[in-house]
Amino acid sequence: MDRRFEGRAAIVTGAGRGIGRAVTERLAREGARVAALDRDAELGARVEQELQAAGLDVTFLQADIADTGQVEATIERITGELGPPAVVVNNAALVRTTDFFAAPPEEIDDILAVNVRGGLIVGRTAARAMINAGNGGAIVNMSSITAAQGSPGMAAYSASKGAVSALTRSMAVALAEHGIRVNAVAPGTITTEAVAEIYSRETELRRQVLSRTPLRRLGEPAEVASVVAFLASDDASYITGQVIYPDGGRLALSYTVAVDD
Repeated sequence: MDRRFEGRAAIVTGAGRGIGRAVTERLAREGARVAALDRDAELGARVEQELQAAGLDVTFLQADIADTGQVEATIERITGELGPPAVVVNNAALVRTTDFFAAPPEEIDDILAVNVRGGLIVGRTAARAMINAGNGGAIVNMSSITAAQGSPGMAAYSASKGAVSALTRSMAVALAEHGIRVNAVAPGTITTEAVAEIYSRETELRRQVLSRTPLRRLGEPAEVASVVAFLASDDASYITGQVIYPDGGRLALSYTVAVDD
């Protein structure tokens, strides 16, 4: 595997499981010193232990990105211990599926606090460290296919991910003069632990998802991580302000496809 991030410090939020863990591993295997952030101490410690055992440079730090003070203190610590971040992956998110009329206001507030405000604060704080270092950098935000396609049971989550896509474009323009590129990745349905568990018992739901996915399969966290790594690398040096959809063709589809049993 290429060592595109050799000697560079990277931050990945929501690194404890799923896509965040896959991104952490991918960046570390390509040579990055990765600060793996998660608010779940048990998950984060496990990721650190397992990836360090594989010889990878991964350090876990517990942080809740909805807490601005924690974000600022954590990134200051990372800069002091690992060096100024060259790569930031805003992956942490709250996902809730609730009937459109039933979602309580506090649930909506929590989703927006983590998915939108948290990502903005992480990106802005890390960007200041990048600017101070004078080396530029790359920020990759995690959006979702739901930012472009409606989902009645995920109104707040969909709205938050639409905001992430819009935020990405604004960040890209604001930070371009400092040599900082900002892009977003908007996955389709990916076989994270939670999704795999649900689809193992909800076979009709799986059929519905596959019927609108031209590649006729679910995505893997590692496949999303590969897109993130590309956008964060110098191979994407002229790409900024874009939203990339690793979704198996779902966004392009205007009909449903037949799915075998």
